[in-house]
Amino acid sequence: MRVELADEEHHHLARVLRLRVADEIHVTNGRGLLATARLESVARARSEAAITRVLADEGAPRRFVLALALIRRDRFARAFEQCVELGITECVPLITAAGRRGRAERAFRERLERVAVAAMKQAFRCHRPLVQPVADVQALCARVGDFESAVVGDPEGPAPAACPGDTLVIVGPEGGLEPGELAALEGAGAARAAVSRHRLRAETAAVGLVAALARAD
Repeated sequence: MRVELADEEHHHLARVLRLRVADEIHVTNGRGLLATARLESVARARSEAAITRVLADEGAPRRFVLALALIRRDRFARAFEQCVELGITECVPLITAAGRRGRAERAFRERLERVAVAAMKQAFRCHRPLVQPVADVQALCARVGDFESAVVGDPEGPAPAACPGDTLVIVGPEGGLEPGELAALEGAGAARAAVSRHRLRAETAAVGLVAALARAD
């Protein structure tokens, strides 16, 4: 079986890594397959490789979704990147009362999709995370019942424990979710959890909570 690499992937292996024919690379289809491949050609605009060994061929993973309040774009992207490395399968940019009011435009979503690909490659993960459209707290409440566990970050909550099933992780802005928002999420079935008693940036809280709730893969 052969694969063709073009555009950014070809540029990275040919111009950045300067790989040559017979060098070995890792490839994934983003849907569960991870394999090694040997480069057979490195041309000007594309490369070709032959699969040599399948390392993993996983079925659909459990849903591990991060709903993160809209914060400054660079900080949101940094949190998203690290959470992809930790194993989230989806991200929902969340509109909150105290968060940024701007909506996540197409360009921002495209940036997050590029970040997702880079992070999954970094961590040798073989499922490409989805970037969902923005949602508000009310819309998120309607989705809580779709998960075995839903956890919202709150400094007054107990320490989190690893969740083995489908899990929704909700992190508000640095000012925190409004009492009404917390109450609505709790009423929908979400439980509070705290990764620290100290005041954390939203992106730090997101990474800490995802790490605490992740299974050991």
